[in-house]
Amino acid sequence: MSYIIKYNPDGSLDLTFGTNGVVNYTLPPNTHLVPQSSFVYNGKIYLTGQLPIQLKYNILAFDINNGALDTTFGNNGVLQTDFGGYFSYRFTCFVTDSNKLRAHLGGRIYQLLPDFQVDINGSFGANGFIDLPCGLGMSSPSGFRHSPVGYTSGEQTEITPIDTGFLITGVSFNCPSRNKKGLVVKYFENGDVNTGFGNNGMFEVDFRRDTSEGNYINSVRVLSNGYFLVSGGVYVGTALDTLDKVSQKFAMALFDENGNPVNSFGNIGNVYREDYFHTADSLDWLANSFIQEDGKVVLMGFTPHYDPYDFQTHGTSGWGAIDNISINLSRYTIQGISEGGGVGLNQETKNDFNIYPNPTNSILNIQSNKPIQTISIYNYLGELVIQENGQALNQINVEQFNKGIYVIRLKGENGWIFNEKFVKE
Repeated sequence: MSYIIKYNPDGSLDLTFGTNGVVNYTLPPNTHLVPQSSFVYNGKIYLTGQLPIQLKYNILAFDINNGALDTTFGNNGVLQTDFGGYFSYRFTCFVTDSNKLRAHLGGRIYQLLPDFQVDINGSFGANGFIDLPCGLGMSSPSGFRHSPVGYTSGEQTEITPIDTGFLITGVSFNCPSRNKKGLVVKYFENGDVNTGFGNNGMFEVDFRRDTSEGNYINSVRVLSNGYFLVSGGVYVGTALDTLDKVSQKFAMALFDENGNPVNSFGNIGNVYREDYFHTADSLDWLANSFIQEDGKVVLMGFTPHYDPYDFQTHGTSGWGAIDNISINLSRYTIQGISEGGGVGLNQETKNDFNIYPNPTNSILNIQSNKPIQTISIYNYLGELVIQENGQALNQINVEQFNKGIYVIRLKGENGWIFNEKFVKE
């Protein structure tokens, strides 16, 4: 059974949606669906998932206002497809900033038409799809999980929209040349690899001290100065039986805007590894990361205060004591990111630049003693809000911005970068 819950902007349930704000839907017999993504597209809510037995996929459409199944879509609200016979145990759909519909199936990304057919005549890849680099197609719903018979080193392949295309992030488990390293690949909007970035379009991430450890990657965030913060973790051990216990830590690494490691960051080169939050436990799973309004980084995860590999005590699922879990929130300051151009960049003095008024509710004026190539503004999540080119630009209208803290980034022709915060009232 799948559930969709709709909230009002103030966090209360939208009682006009479904039954008291909740819609649940059960597929007919013999059409078991494993839900893997949900999204809003062209005024409808969609759920997608795979049908492992039939080696096909289901897509369900619901009315965005009342939650009713849209029976005009597919076969009474359910569209079944096999994408030309290509099957993967991971099927998610997402919508790009340019309202393009894309599907991620293991080792491929497809561009779809509004009717969810492959856009074979479009400008994306060859015949409407691209194949991911070596190893990145091995995916599972969770970055690292365990089971009664061992563990699954499945990696949640992360797709991150950026202003010039998108990033693909994952761990190359089945690629010998990568040796289980993480990989971040930069693409143009049409699916071509941006070969001018990093090493032929990509850079490697390795949280491990040696090959006896394992990596997993949870997310990649683009910071206001264009740097890439990759978060995830490292685990030690194999958990192939209850005698061989696994330990696990949070980890993150910093790379500059060209994909080069920033070795002044972290406690192991460009990698920062978090010590255990609880001295009596050794398993800390990272669930997500985000950037605060003030530029600080927050990692979020959990610690089980029991042995999840003791299946005789805690049942075959390993989660018999699931109520004995604590949530971990850790917050970090990345020195030099918010002001002065960022870690590892040449800092410019504030005497060369000025923005005013600050705070502002409409016009932000820019004064510079040096030629400016681009002006970019990022919100507190590190998302690009606006970008302008040209040296003659000396003010930006921010009246339509939401209230909050923003970072304005000035970039010069010689590669210098200057960042400054301002407040939109």
